[in-house]
Amino acid sequence: MRPFKYILLGILATIGVFSMVVTTSCSKNECGAVTCLNKGQCRGGICQCLTGIYGVNCEVVDRVTYAGTYAGLYPFANDTTANQEHKLIFAPTDDTTDFSQMQMVWLDTSGLPVVSLAIKLDAPGSSGTTYSVTDTLMNNIRYTGSGLLSTKMATLKLNLDYGNGTKESLYFNNYMKL
Repeated sequence: MRPFKYILLGILATIGVFSMVVTTSCSKNECGAVTCLNKGQCRGGICQCLTGIYGVNCEVVDRVTYAGTYAGLYPFANDTTANQEHKLIFAPTDDTTDFSQMQMVWLDTSGLPVVSLAIKLDAPGSSGTTYSVTDTLMNNIRYTGSGLLSTKMATLKLNLDYGNGTKESLYFNNYMKL
């Protein structure tokens, strides 16, 4: 009877070891069925998106959402009776590491560019995203500023520093997307 106990004990031990090996060697692949877009990376079954991208699968790119031409009336300080239509064009850049980068072009009434500036989308929210104008020195004028972009409207406060002590702020309010 003794050899039978040893055989039975051996069989049970073998089954136990085999069960432990099988159980510990099989792990669930949490990212197997997850597809992350726009260079997002799956970690623990959840997409981790780059700056400027959001959505469950990193499918929404801010700069594409807000790209377009926005038109509005720009009042001139020296002529309080007339408002003239100007345009702000927001265009995505080709940056593939920071999807919050855009280019903004201010067009005058004749459609000519007044200035082209880099902007960075800051904080997406329910009413759009705030953005900041990248500090730019062009033709001895330093440009800075900030605004709000939505899928329907844009605002901009553009600060100009002429370097000789003269500074001014230009306001582009309620520009509507065309």
